[in-house]
Amino acid sequence: MSRLQILHCSIELWGAFFSLVAAILAFLTRRYDRIAAKKLFAVLLVSVFFLTSDAIEWLFRGDSSAFSNMIVRVSHVSSLFFGFIAITVATTYYAYIIKRGSGVEQMLYKLCNYSLATLGILFLIVLVILDSIYYIEKSETLYNITYNIIPDLIGIMSLVNSWIVFFKYYKHLNKLEIIAIVTMSVILLTGLVLQIFNYDFSFDNLSFNLSIFIMFFSYEQQFTMYMVEQEKKYNENRIRLFNSQIKPHFVFNSLSAIRALCRNSPEGVEAINDFSIFLRGSLDLLNNDECISAEKEFKTVSHYMNIITKRFDEGITVKYNLENTDFLLPPFCVQTLCENAVRHGIRKRENRRGVITINSYRKADNNIVEVIDDGVGFDTSHESEDSQTHTGLNNTRQRLELMCSGRLEIESEVGKGTTARIIIPA
Repeated sequence: MSRLQILHCSIELWGAFFSLVAAILAFLTRRYDRIAAKKLFAVLLVSVFFLTSDAIEWLFRGDSSAFSNMIVRVSHVSSLFFGFIAITVATTYYAYIIKRGSGVEQMLYKLCNYSLATLGILFLIVLVILDSIYYIEKSETLYNITYNIIPDLIGIMSLVNSWIVFFKYYKHLNKLEIIAIVTMSVILLTGLVLQIFNYDFSFDNLSFNLSIFIMFFSYEQQFTMYMVEQEKKYNENRIRLFNSQIKPHFVFNSLSAIRALCRNSPEGVEAINDFSIFLRGSLDLLNNDECISAEKEFKTVSHYMNIITKRFDEGITVKYNLENTDFLLPPFCVQTLCENAVRHGIRKRENRRGVITINSYRKADNNIVEVIDDGVGFDTSHESEDSQTHTGLNNTRQRLELMCSGRLEIESEVGKGTTARIIIPA
């Protein structure tokens, strides 16, 4: 094996390994942008097959045996095929980045590049059928594809399409995206042009290697900035959330209800006990930036709901079906949903009465908590507008995602009630 072959194999196998690791990391960091992560994952996975195929071709190139010729032929066809597929998946990812910034769907751009890739694959199929992939040297060693310029021209044309879209929408992209796209385009174009004039070295694959690195680096940098920003918001929301739990009017109303109860019945003692336990638990959780046990959260909720039911003169009934408490969740998340159920559901009914049901169970690989009320309900198509008003719901959704990879689902029907469902992976 020549030094050139060793160099090619090393570069491309390293690139394939990097792409595989990057694909795993993109999957693990998908909560930043699930759509972008999914499309980038596809690009990186295709890159693994593309670079591995070309590395195998270089590994066996120069050997005149029938087995080596077969391996070279198959691996070269495979690398060309995945090269055309790479155009489609890269186009899909790039079109999404442009749409994310500009809000404009890039259907024409995708159609053009998909068509180019399809033409390339059809061209490849014809060459395979006609057995015109290679010409043979005097040493009876397979050398190279007869029409190598065609794939490179297709690559250049897809790049030109990408530039047209870039120059039209670059003002909608951030600086990091602009730098990454420009750098990738220049590197890819340089590699493709050099490849047309010199087929003794895989300039196009080397440029593809570098471009994949830049693409992933750009994604990871944006993910890092996103996590820093989310951490900042989380810390701010944690303090705001705590303040909302013990805000003066809540304390005043609770103490007023307790004072009235103390005059007329021994229930006042229970109310004082519930309130003191709830307040002490709230203070303990102020500095807690980690998830707590569901059992502890439900205990806090029970004391809170005891105060609420007494405050509203038994107008609110609470039912508990806690089959599963062996998991962790962010503090106050269930309590916040109960507060929303009271304030925005039941208390808006004409008779201001209703039932809140709290369920906790395990389904498949998820821990589920449901807070169900029979209040006024709302149109879920306007949920985003409502959640902007009810900051507790926004806080809960963000904290679930950041602290335990969970999510919050809301189901509601006007006049019938609302179900808020917490889903946490087991």
